[in-house]
Amino acid sequence: MDLDSFKYQYNSRPIDDFLGLSSTEMHHILYNPLSENSPVRLRRHLPDEVLDAIPALRIFESLVELILAEPRGIKLTKAEFLPRRVIHEIYAKGYFLESDIEVGILKLDREEKWPTLYAIRMSMIVGELLEVENGRLCVTSNYLELKDDRVLLFRKLLETYANDFNWGFLDGYPEEDPVGQVAWGFTLFMLNKWGLEKRDALVYAQQYRKAFPTMLGSFEGFGDRAIEAFDRCYVLRALLGFAERFGLIEEEFDYFALKSDVKATALLGRIFEIDED
Repeated sequence: MDLDSFKYQYNSRPIDDFLGLSSTEMHHILYNPLSENSPVRLRRHLPDEVLDAIPALRIFESLVELILAEPRGIKLTKAEFLPRRVIHEIYAKGYFLESDIEVGILKLDREEKWPTLYAIRMSMIVGELLEVENGRLCVTSNYLELKDDRVLLFRKLLETYANDFNWGFLDGYPEEDPVGQVAWGFTLFMLNKWGLEKRDALVYAQQYRKAFPTMLGSFEGFGDRAIEAFDRCYVLRALLGFAERFGLIEEEFDYFALKSDVKATALLGRIFEIDED
């Protein structure tokens, strides 16, 4: 056997810590997410009925609708947050309900109280579809070029949110080697494999930690609670902050046990084509 054949066979062998994915497949998840060679890919056809079910996209579209209704865009507060009327109008559409707001723990009186909207708005500023100009939130020429193609808009939203927007923004956990965001496609692979049944969210965190053990080093400052902090950071960022906002999981949170159970939705398979291990 020549060296190239040996390398190919070695890199193609299934690895238990990657749930049967090979080093080559994980490399694509890490560096070429959604590419043709990746185990996780966007489906070629995404009808409106699928796009209509994606909370993050509907929230973004609703925000844009309100921006375009104003002659010069939405005037932000002095701290550059959305005004309360805008927040309430979008939240009332019911695309994504925050559990803390629904049970009365938080009052929806500021944009920061609805982190989903805030994260989507900021990611689309990073993605240059929105911009702040003279204290007003406006759409950009990049948005206008894509506005008539919802599939391209969704892809831009997904790729910007997943690859470019910092998931650790203001969550208090370490940002080195951003947990959950690195190899975010592996979370989708796990959900495709295990998500038919409701499971403790920490099961996904533990498998992710097993696949990327060196990331635990960023949590040394948590001392004896480093593993616990790592796992909860993963759940917050990858499952609740990403998968749920894109409609890919259903979550049940037990406030007494401080425990989340998650299950994949049918939307996961309608948006993504995911190879079986």
